[in-house]
Amino acid sequence: MKNQTQIQLISLFVLFTSLFFISCNEDIERQIDSPKVSSNEFLKSNKNDVFQGKIIASTTNKPIANVTIKLKNEIIAQSNSEGVFEIKKDEIPKDGIIYLFEHDDYLTVSKRVKFNSKLTLFMKRRGKQIIFNSDETTKIEFGKNGLINIPANAFTFRGREYNGPVAIQTTYLDASSQIDLLTAPGSFIANNDDKLYPLTSYGMVEILASIPKKNLSLELNPKTPIKIAFPITIENTPEKVNLYEMN
Repeated sequence: MKNQTQIQLISLFVLFTSLFFISCNEDIERQIDSPKVSSNEFLKSNKNDVFQGKIIASTTNKPIANVTIKLKNEIIAQSNSEGVFEIKKDEIPKDGIIYLFEHDDYLTVSKRVKFNSKLTLFMKRRGKQIIFNSDETTKIEFGKNGLINIPANAFTFRGREYNGPVAIQTTYLDASSQIDLLTAPGSFIANNDDKLYPLTSYGMVEILASIPKKNLSLELNPKTPIKIAFPITIENTPEKVNLYEMN
């Protein structure tokens, strides 16, 4: 992640700062009891030449079908109706490799996979779409009293100011929820000037903007930035908190 002084992309995550994290949630997974997963196919697999994993919805504990698993924009696997996916072990380096797990209805997750392990991956469903006209000022609530203020003419399409209907999806990850932490898209580490810094966080919010029904992504207009307000109630809160863009 790179330190950002302004929000430049519409597909972004904002990290606010409180609980202390160091890696891709591996310690968290060891420390908490995961929801129970029932899949005989997953638990009784005897295939020694494949890596097998299972993908679960964090709020319902139900399997998620049709999740695409990507490596460098190439689809290498897809989850079935039981949420199970398989990757040939000879395609996975011994020290592991990071894959992207994508589904239109869920937050995208990046995860390191090692060929000699198993993986139960939790994904969080995205928020509902809110549709409004681009020439209107719009306020969207999220999380625990969070507020996004979107000014008029806040979006561009293919480099030009966009005028028309806008569909916004806002999804909040609560840093105080252990299950939400398991669905975080990546590690809580920032890269500034080639130096790594562990991040602290009050939560994360993903904001997706698109043209309704056409599924075409919009970008933020740098001349009219959106504003995000999030109440922080702990002591010794800093006056300013860095925003980070996931890369």
